[in-house]
Amino acid sequence: MKQKTTYTMETLKARCVEEGECWIWQGYFGNGTPMVSHAGKFQAVRRVFTELTQGETRKGGYYVPTCDEKTCVNPEHTAWHNPANHYRRMGAVAMASESGQQIRRAKISAA
Repeated sequence: MKQKTTYTMETLKARCVEEGECWIWQGYFGNGTPMVSHAGKFQAVRRVFTELTQGETRKGGYYVPTCDEKTCVNPEHTAWHNPANHYRRMGAVAMASESGQQIRRAKISAA
């Protein structure tokens, strides 16, 4: 049986590189989110950091970076969003490309 890894603040921070105040995650990403196997469950790193610093986490939402650096996992740069706010925010990001134009989804037709 494989041993379950349980991280501490120090072991998680050791997997980061500090850039200014941001802690840039150097480990695995799942769907663009920093992830780790912690206590037998695959979890978001920001959620694990919040659990380690505050003792518990909120259920059913998302812990997102407030510094707009997607790879930052600094607990001081983390905020909780309920699902509705999270999807609204992600939709606004998806609607704008680098040039500020709307992203258009093309329909592929069978020829």
